[in-house]
Amino acid sequence: MIYEEFDPSLDEAIQLATPEFGSNLKRRFTNVGVSQSMRNCKNGCTPTKLEDTFIRDGQNRIQLKNIEIADALVSRMNEIIPNLKERHLRISADWYNITLKGTYQMFNTSQMKLLPVISTGDFVISIEDTVAHGVVGFTTAGEALQATNFDIEYDAENVSVEVEYFNNLKNAKERNCIKDQEIGNTIAKHIRNDLYLKLEESLRKNLNEVLMDYNLMEIFNDNAEISNKYRNMVGSSERVTNTFVDKVLAEVNKRNRISINLPSISESGFVAQTGKLAHLQTLCRRRNFSKIINKQNGYVTLFGEIELGKCLVTYEYWSFWILHGFLKAEATNNRMRLRLTTTTSNFLRAELIFNDAHLRVLTFGNLELDVSGMGIFNWIEEQIRAVLNNAFKTDVTRNLGDKLRKSFQQFVQGSPKKRQ
Repeated sequence: MIYEEFDPSLDEAIQLATPEFGSNLKRRFTNVGVSQSMRNCKNGCTPTKLEDTFIRDGQNRIQLKNIEIADALVSRMNEIIPNLKERHLRISADWYNITLKGTYQMFNTSQMKLLPVISTGDFVISIEDTVAHGVVGFTTAGEALQATNFDIEYDAENVSVEVEYFNNLKNAKERNCIKDQEIGNTIAKHIRNDLYLKLEESLRKNLNEVLMDYNLMEIFNDNAEISNKYRNMVGSSERVTNTFVDKVLAEVNKRNRISINLPSISESGFVAQTGKLAHLQTLCRRRNFSKIINKQNGYVTLFGEIELGKCLVTYEYWSFWILHGFLKAEATNNRMRLRLTTTTSNFLRAELIFNDAHLRVLTFGNLELDVSGMGIFNWIEEQIRAVLNNAFKTDVTRNLGDKLRKSFQQFVQGSPKKRQ
């Protein structure tokens, strides 16, 4: 149940432990950041790499490659408010300046038919004042604590883009700072999702470095009985929450037994037609879900990550150069973030009645290909994989997100949620 019938001694211990736990968390997180900066200054930092990105803008095609974050990701924790009872942290963190570097290739599809010219060069994207705020769930991991689910929003301002290229007329390299904010934002938005996932990985690593350093006995002043009660309460509460979410996913899966059509692909000489995305009825949890209780309005928010147990993409026809055949691809790495809102009374009764549902596709890739028609030209598979990865990051991800969001919204609207 949501409002667990706490043992009075456990309830009192949680209230007593929370203030000191909160102040220690922020101090230790700051110390982790300082230690990380000192290690980076001494040993240097390993660049954080992002996936290649393909941008379509009218007839223009731009591929950003070899993207990496130039400096170490060191975040500053502005606020961290723990809730030991519900097992989440309300946080606000920021990164002062993030610099991305890489190479680019650009061409115009209509001009390529007349003159096959590709522009290449280097780019630098600077993003100032990136802020993260939201909630991070945590659980027990043996005697320690561990971060689990993130429900975080990111804001980034002051994006600037600088490119370096070779000017054949001047026989020299030139730099050009793109001052048009709209162009800068257009380029940045295509890598923003990958960047935010890297920021989240950095936050998770630093939070876990702090949380895993804690011991329940330390939090509860060496009281073994209270520590055991807390651990048992966490397990019981998570089982109730997970059972509820699993029932929701089972109902939504019933609505996803049909495949969805995918747009045709025509890029860099590769064509794929009559595409379908199947097995959308295999949604499942990736891990334990977290919950937030709003006692003022009586709402409960459940949040966590889900995935498709199997996700199959097929194209009945593909062609490249003189080759053609049938294509099948399975995305073995797909992650989605789900947030559900219901009332405490509905949750307590395990009634699937909701006020809102929000879903966002985080990743969709790591393709396992099965391509017919290549014969001895197996080297083409990597080129096909590159084109498909670009399509999956844009069109396929968008179609998948639209379909699943629609399924959840139909489920929410179909529930008698208005019976307050």
